[in-house]
Amino acid sequence: MAAAAQASHPRESLFHVESAELLQQRHAKTPFTRLLTDSSAAVAATAGGTAVVLLPLDWVRWTAAAEETVREIDARARKELKATRVDVLLDRKGLQPRRKGTGGRGWRVISP
Repeated sequence: MAAAAQASHPRESLFHVESAELLQQRHAKTPFTRLLTDSSAAVAATAGGTAVVLLPLDWVRWTAAAEETVREIDARARKELKATRVDVLLDRKGLQPRRKGTGGRGWRVISP
């Protein structure tokens, strides 16, 4: 909620709302036990040690900033959430994500 309240653009606010909706939907299927509460992206972990990065996105441009963000999320999920695996959940069906950055870390791209 804090990140949504600090949004500088309506689309940024909507990103946080849609992230919360993905979190709720996924939690109903596989309950989360831990959550990064100060992350700009919703990141939650299951009791089994899988962290899920919930991204309501149509596409992602792989830039140096994206690489740094993925690196930071991965490190925090493993350290703070005690995750042994990190998945990224993309909301948009039919999206063919490039695995340039995620696959190299062992991340699995999943859909709702």
